[in-house]
Amino acid sequence: MIFNKSNPTVKVEGINEIDIETAKEKKTFRLLNIMLIFIVLIAIMISFDIVNIKIYNKSPSFAICTKTYNDGGSKVYYGLGYKVIKYNQRNGRKGVTVGFWTMPYNVDAKKIDILDLAIDLRNYPKDTYNKYINEFVQITGQISEMKDNKVVLRYNDSSHKYSLNVICHLSKKEEVSTELLPSSSAIITGVVSGYTPRGKKGSREINTLELENCFVK
Repeated sequence: MIFNKSNPTVKVEGINEIDIETAKEKKTFRLLNIMLIFIVLIAIMISFDIVNIKIYNKSPSFAICTKTYNDGGSKVYYGLGYKVIKYNQRNGRKGVTVGFWTMPYNVDAKKIDILDLAIDLRNYPKDTYNKYINEFVQITGQISEMKDNKVVLRYNDSSHKYSLNVICHLSKKEEVSTELLPSSSAIITGVVSGYTPRGKKGSREINTLELENCFVK
């Protein structure tokens, strides 16, 4: 019941202002809950698809394949608010990237010499890491180690201030040329997967960058 505006002493039946505000708050709360559930569902779908592709090598379950490239079988998938590109070039990029619908199909590797990379990681570690993480790169350097499915490029300076290891995990089908030997120059192409600065727990004696799905020239 509320008071009649023309005669404050007379009460009339109806919904009071408190009830109206409460109803609005409940509606807003419901909308926020729906949005939150929607966001959580998308996150679960993306996580599920990434696990399926990267660990089990399966196609995304919640995304639709819209294009297959004639480059070895690279595929593009669109999901609810996200995009998956599964690279599978014959002699090029391999691996999976996940992003927004605007994420481009990119098989052009960023080219850099190991010396320039070592200097950038020493002087601007955070910016350099953010620039290259999950990016397709081509690094030129000297081989220091070749073992099983791994090739290591290394740059050393006398003070070890700028020294850098680039650990390259080769693609499963990739074979290293018999012409390549430790101390020889090589070009490694792959996707940057991690970086451990010197002195961090679990790190080696020098800065260490890791690449996945690599191939060697």
